[in-house]
Amino acid sequence: GVQGCLYLAALLGAQARRRPIAPTRRLAMEALDTLRTQNVIALVPTPDTTEPFAKWSVTPLEGIRWRLGWDAYEEERLLPALEEHLEGVARDEPGQEIRLALWRQLAGGEAESFFRRQLSKHGFNETWSQDLGYARSHLGTEISTAQWRYVAWAAVRKGASHILTQMPNPDALREVIYNELNRRAAYVASGQWGKCALPPYHPWPDSSLAAVFMRHLADLDWAYWSQVPSMDNLRTAWRDQ
Repeated sequence: GVQGCLYLAALLGAQARRRPIAPTRRLAMEALDTLRTQNVIALVPTPDTTEPFAKWSVTPLEGIRWRLGWDAYEEERLLPALEEHLEGVARDEPGQEIRLALWRQLAGGEAESFFRRQLSKHGFNETWSQDLGYARSHLGTEISTAQWRYVAWAAVRKGASHILTQMPNPDALREVIYNELNRRAAYVASGQWGKCALPPYHPWPDSSLAAVFMRHLADLDWAYWSQVPSMDNLRTAWRDQ
């Protein structure tokens, strides 16, 4: 399937080019577990295995031990074959639905990854980054990844400001940041703060999964960040190329 090909290409690309597999570790593990259930790869040998660790690969940044279990291609020819297959995915309705689902998945990961970096920058608990997923569900509509980056940035600044004056305990501080996520997102979604967005300095994402998606499946350019994932925006991005 297209999703499995994208995930495997992302894994091989991360291994070859020293990139993170996906924007978040959770999304990386979701991709690898999908490949594992399809018997395309094996993950972390069981304790009773007699096979030496030297035969397993280790992802360069996440440190995940894995081994290819699919022999349809020679390993050195596999990544180009996967990329060629992704470039040939039709732009018909089923193909576009697949692209849209993957774009939405990546949009959530990119926003959470940015939120995590902002939390870390200010010395807050990085695990709070999962709260952005709850804020996205609570909003009940979609805003762009660049807008979520703004919301995350503003919410962490609110927390940093609050701690200077109130010195709350960590649970209370987490609630302050989470409530600010919800408040800012609601204003942005309503259109009242329509210009509040923080796109990155260049359109190309850092992770292997997003890079393969952009380069070989859906070259959205800046729309990847600035537009809400939707079928109309997917079509518009391609018409503008």
